[in-house]
Amino acid sequence: MTCMAELEEYGWEEEIRAAGSRILPAALTDEGQQQALTFAKQIARHPATHTTIAKEHLGESEALVLALRTEHQHDLLWFDEFAARAVAKQAGVKLSGFHGRME
Repeated sequence: MTCMAELEEYGWEEEIRAAGSRILPAALTDEGQQQALTFAKQIARHPATHTTIAKEHLGESEALVLALRTEHQHDLLWFDEFAARAVAKQAGVKLSGFHGRME
């Protein structure tokens, strides 16, 4: 599931429409997709995960890969799941939890 599809699944359609052209789609390279799958597997194996199915974590993992790009090094990544935040923190990404709770 892509990041956008996951946002829509959780009822963010109105926010996506309101953001309009400020949302810029970004594609992952084959290497980026492999990296996302690796992160998804790490999240799925984390003791605090909500699901052990790696493909269920691809949205977060793709966002994590994008957050690691140089142009996003000063951006803040928001994850609501503790397991995803733990993997992102281990990868060295600046992040926040749900409702802006800082880690």
